[in-house]
Amino acid sequence: MDPPLSTKLEKRSRYTPGRRTLPRLSKTMPSFNRYSAPRESIEKAVVVSCKPPDKAPILSKLYNPNKKETYFDQVFIIEKELGVGSFGEVYQVKSREDGRRYAVKCALELYRNSADRRWKLREAEKHEMLPPHANLVRFYMAWEEKQRLYIQTELCETSLDKIAENNHEIPESDVWKYFIDILLAVDHLHKHDILHVDIKPANIFVSSDGVCKLGDFGLIFDLNKDDPHTSEEGDSKYLASEVLNDDRPTKAADIFSLGITVLELATDLDLPTSDQHWHTLRSGHIPTRFVEKISPDLRDLIVSMMDPSPTKRPTTKELLENPFVRKHKLRRQMTLWKHETARCMGDNFAWIWNSFLALLWYLFFPFVKIATLVHTIYGHDEVQTTPYSNHVPTPAYRERTSSKRIPTRRLPKLDLEQPLSSSMPPKLDFDLSFSNRRDSPRNSVDRASPDLLPTPNRPRRPTARELRDLRTKLFEAGDN
Repeated sequence: MDPPLSTKLEKRSRYTPGRRTLPRLSKTMPSFNRYSAPRESIEKAVVVSCKPPDKAPILSKLYNPNKKETYFDQVFIIEKELGVGSFGEVYQVKSREDGRRYAVKCALELYRNSADRRWKLREAEKHEMLPPHANLVRFYMAWEEKQRLYIQTELCETSLDKIAENNHEIPESDVWKYFIDILLAVDHLHKHDILHVDIKPANIFVSSDGVCKLGDFGLIFDLNKDDPHTSEEGDSKYLASEVLNDDRPTKAADIFSLGITVLELATDLDLPTSDQHWHTLRSGHIPTRFVEKISPDLRDLIVSMMDPSPTKRPTTKELLENPFVRKHKLRRQMTLWKHETARCMGDNFAWIWNSFLALLWYLFFPFVKIATLVHTIYGHDEVQTTPYSNHVPTPAYRERTSSKRIPTRRLPKLDLEQPLSSSMPPKLDFDLSFSNRRDSPRNSVDRASPDLLPTPNRPRRPTARELRDLRTKLFEAGDN
């Protein structure tokens, strides 16, 4: 009897982890794949691209083919391992050339033969030819070296399956954000007649800005170029029932996968891989207890996308024209615009601040020139402002400078009323001692030269000018 449908949280609480038993020994030889060397041995790094040589990406300048290290080890620094899948290992790396972080997918198995090589290169070539979109994981380049394929893509922080595993009650507002982002990505692919074929939470990645991006394009199908008989099936838990009966995949199959993905995120439903419950979900019957907590708008969209008839399922264009989808799309765009604006301002704060200051200068520069011109015309030109050419003196400064006087020295006193005797010269009185300092000019002694300062013990020698003036006066007195 099949177990009933339940949520992932209920399943985890019902089954407690026990002690694992060792696997039984097999008495037969395990199957193996015969390995045959490819026709062209790829030892050195070679770019994988289907674009013309002038538009194809090129290898890094840091790569030296003569070294033993691979191109991956020479150009990138491994920071951590993001996950391991059937294709290979995915690493978070940092480029030695530009310092940016990327995700590099490294194939686990070597090329078995030429056919296996062409099959593995198909994912890289198809991802490269996808038209770019904000909700698609960006492709940078792919290369092969030593019989191994490497794919370098945009780095994302996490995926929706990890978010659903850690959070069993995702808010409906977040479910709408995820739905809008992936719907835009699927609509972009369908406009170019490309099917993803494997839409599921594990292939939906979330960037550091919180934007969902669709990735893992190993099974994409081009309706205009690919052969319908070569198409592959995706994960059975998200697969539409008509894919098993019809050889040619359709756009409606992607719509069904998108609808059941949203159902899993909104209800935490543990999707069955087969049995009767698998057919029950694809017959249009969803147990009420799983959808009773979500809003009627989201519930109706999920039911319409999971319709058993592919022709009755809405297209991406019809979904985007839905009034509820348009409302949440507008909210999503406003949120992303705010985050992008804040990020740009944070990254370019110095440039924005300098631009703002320059704008203020250009706005107020004419007023500064006018004020300078008015001051030049109607200013106080009679005021002497040297040695400061741009200094406007204050009234206190004018009063202090006008009161300064040049220090003067007292001439020797000569009594001309007494007659001079022929036997001895007249007595001279050189009073150079500044006896009354109150009558002397302010700071005159302080400003005088050290050679001219009077000494208290001996009189100062008269200068040549003083002697010449004294001689003139003596001659005038003798004539009289």
